[in-house]
Amino acid sequence: MLLRFVFLLITLSCFAQQPSHYVVGEEELAGVSIYSLLQDKDKSIWVSTNNGLYNYDGTKFSRIETSLINDLSLFGLTKDVFGDIYFFNLSGQIFKIEDKKIKLFWQVPKKYNSSVFYIAFDSDNNLIISCKSLLKVTKNGSYKVCHSFDRNDACQMSIDEDRNIYFWDNNKVFKFDGDHLTYKQEPKGTQNILMVHQSKKGVVSLVSNLEPVVVYKNWNGDSKRIEFNVPVQETISYISYISEKYDYYWLASSNNGIYCFTKNGSSNYNGKKLFQDYFISSYLEDDDGNIWLATFGKGMLIIPNMKIVDFSNNSIIGNDDLSKITKKNNVVYFGGVKGNVYELKDNNISIVNSNFKKIESLLYIPKNDLFFVNSSVYKTIFSSQKAAENTYNKYDVYESKKTDSVFFVTRRGLFCLEKNLEATNLNYDIRSYCVYKDEKNDITWIGSSTGLEIKRGNTITKVEVSKRPVFANSIIEVDQETWIASNNGICVFEKDRFKKKFSKKEGLISDKINKIIKQNNYVYIASNEGIQRYDLLKKQFSNFTKSNGLISNAVFDFEVIEEQIYIITAMGIQKFNFNDLQVPILPQINFESVIVNGSEQVENKVVLANKNNTIEFHLKTILHGNKSNLKYVYQLKGYDAAPLENSFFENTIKYTNLPAGNYELVVFLKDANGSVSKSSRFSFEIEEVFWKKTKNIVLFSLLLLALIYGFYRIRIRYILNQKNIELEKERYKIELAKSQLKALNSQMNPHFIFNALNSIQEYILLNKKEQASNYLGDFADLMRSYLEHSQLDSISLKDEIETLQLYLSLEKIRFEDDLSYEFTIDKNILLDNIEIPSFIIQPFIENAIKHGLLHKQGDKKIDVSFQLLDSDTIRCEVVDNGVGRVKSSEINKNKKRTSFAVDANQNRLELLNQKFSNKIGLEIVDLYDDNLPTGTKVILTLPIFK
Repeated sequence: MLLRFVFLLITLSCFAQQPSHYVVGEEELAGVSIYSLLQDKDKSIWVSTNNGLYNYDGTKFSRIETSLINDLSLFGLTKDVFGDIYFFNLSGQIFKIEDKKIKLFWQVPKKYNSSVFYIAFDSDNNLIISCKSLLKVTKNGSYKVCHSFDRNDACQMSIDEDRNIYFWDNNKVFKFDGDHLTYKQEPKGTQNILMVHQSKKGVVSLVSNLEPVVVYKNWNGDSKRIEFNVPVQETISYISYISEKYDYYWLASSNNGIYCFTKNGSSNYNGKKLFQDYFISSYLEDDDGNIWLATFGKGMLIIPNMKIVDFSNNSIIGNDDLSKITKKNNVVYFGGVKGNVYELKDNNISIVNSNFKKIESLLYIPKNDLFFVNSSVYKTIFSSQKAAENTYNKYDVYESKKTDSVFFVTRRGLFCLEKNLEATNLNYDIRSYCVYKDEKNDITWIGSSTGLEIKRGNTITKVEVSKRPVFANSIIEVDQETWIASNNGICVFEKDRFKKKFSKKEGLISDKINKIIKQNNYVYIASNEGIQRYDLLKKQFSNFTKSNGLISNAVFDFEVIEEQIYIITAMGIQKFNFNDLQVPILPQINFESVIVNGSEQVENKVVLANKNNTIEFHLKTILHGNKSNLKYVYQLKGYDAAPLENSFFENTIKYTNLPAGNYELVVFLKDANGSVSKSSRFSFEIEEVFWKKTKNIVLFSLLLLALIYGFYRIRIRYILNQKNIELEKERYKIELAKSQLKALNSQMNPHFIFNALNSIQEYILLNKKEQASNYLGDFADLMRSYLEHSQLDSISLKDEIETLQLYLSLEKIRFEDDLSYEFTIDKNILLDNIEIPSFIIQPFIENAIKHGLLHKQGDKKIDVSFQLLDSDTIRCEVVDNGVGRVKSSEINKNKKRTSFAVDANQNRLELLNQKFSNKIGLEIVDLYDDNLPTGTKVILTLPIFK
């Protein structure tokens, strides 16, 4: 049986290590051959392929479309002095990238086209092209031939720090400074040189393509030939990649895979071929120290740290789901679901035992030199011979430092393994997962399914922290303290008294801790978010997560040998040293766009109108590496009370309905190690609504004061005007009353009354009783009408005409029938429905009789007519056949008096016109016949009151 295992060990031993890595573009670039890689100023990666040009921003690949390219197979991504990027195709087209777009820079003349091309830039930024000849292209597009190659074919070029250009031709190494060409003759043994590589130390590397050889030559001194130990076959050729930053010399095989050596020829990874499933076509070291290996058809391999070793691709392990690991001296043993126990020794993996079922427990105790595998105990892992058997898997084992006692826990509780390897139950039958015995204080700590408990003799005590049970996964002693790894952080006890607790607040990357180990001055802590190292002296955490090269954050188990950490994760097994981890330099965040109200894009320090108060920040960070542990930390100063966090993949920050004010968004990246990037800032202002602005408040206040003052002045003026209007109204009323009184006086003047009474007396003396009675009745009706309407502003046209007829009938009697009169009324006039200013016509009829007809001999006649002009106006004409105004003036000249009735009426007209918007019109026309006066016409335009 022993021979069988020895044979198994020998035959299944296999080298399996390679750098920890991950693949990008496996789907996006499937079937695409990559020819060259180059990193841009913004940290994005340009990829030239047989399918055109791609750009990778750390998250997505973008193919750059253009119609300028004749041949889509693109090569030779190169930077000029200013960092601008160029490339070419085999049609002789030289392209330049500007603003993520392709522009044709120069076309190689057809006579210089060759099967391959190479380009570089000299110190004056002139384009140097290696084709059938060495061409120098100046900035204005002109060119000259600087060298004709021996075999009329292009030679590969390399540049140094001063931009001197080196190439190999006709067994010579040439150096071209842009103007002058010098060379060094080489011995015949270097005829297979393909490439000249100029290192930063001034050493020229002459690289062969037909054999794995490099010749390091000082330009002014000796040479050193290095041969690399790789398979040499006629069918296999190698492409060399020499690291600029590290001591690595890579040889990519034409038969897939790549070898890694030091520059002095020492092998890395035991000289074994790495990445055997990939054809490596190009090499890049980016600004963050990542190594990129481009492939044909399978994307790009990214190696974050060459010192992190991954064993997961080992063919012996295959698809075994690993879960447990332990160590014996400096050898690591691990296993998984297949039931195999693997040995990892000197970076080689072998199966040492395959007779188990699924490995659920794998432990080793050095003092008693025993292996615990599932439910059994073994004195050697190489044998199937069991030293002891127990029904249940042993989840944890504690080996006494003072005695030979061994304590272990199973699903049936706590047991002690005696010297004879017989197990004794210690009166504790609760399912348990971890155990530790504080031998100094005689306390046994047990992590059970019901919570953490301590056992003193036969007394069991439940342990609580903050009045809550503690569910333990691992218990160890750290500097005379008991450290409990639990589902809620790490609890630290001194004897049996709780002392302190570690949680995410104190620096843990997860509160659920799977396992802890103390080694020297460090405590190593495993969780589902990665693994940490706590420095007991510096009180500091160091983290190892996917962002550093861990292939999975879910750490199931681990072991520490000296400073090497061996980790079992959901993706396999790795090895690393915390001291080899690089402190990540997180890139600064860019604001890809800032959108206001869903549409308008704005720039930094913008001033926004009050209604533009919904703003979205779209962040872009180019980072090559795992991003799952990265977070955006942001705070909108002026709004957020404290910083907020988003995952790296939630790169949009949105604020809605922001109030007016000044704001500044401060955002930076933070990883699980606590590293942060430089903060990016975007400031903006949302204006107050117009009426809330300080200057506008002041302006409005001044305006309001001005308005109040203006209103006050206007109000005072209004009040004064109102007083004046009231006074004017009172004056008007008084004047109107006076005019009405005068009109009444004119209508009831003493002469008319005397003449009327005299006529009545005459009728009585003549015993004409009936005439006297009629006259007296008419006179009484006239006086009554005068008195009734004298205080009114208006009178119906019917009453006005009747009063005029009464007046004229009484005057006719006085004139002994010499006076005749006639009224003509428009048939459209409804007498009862029309109101006109009261007694405005009578004074003009009186004036016609007194000044026109009184002095006329013979028949005396008055015609009164009414005509409806429109719905608001009526026209009245009074026409007499008297002596006329001129003759009347001559007659009355010597009497020195004017018509009281006309003057009173004229004054009344002026007063009434102040009151009515529809004015009363008056026109007096002298009538002539052959220049002889024939009378007077008075035309009155009267408003109709409705």
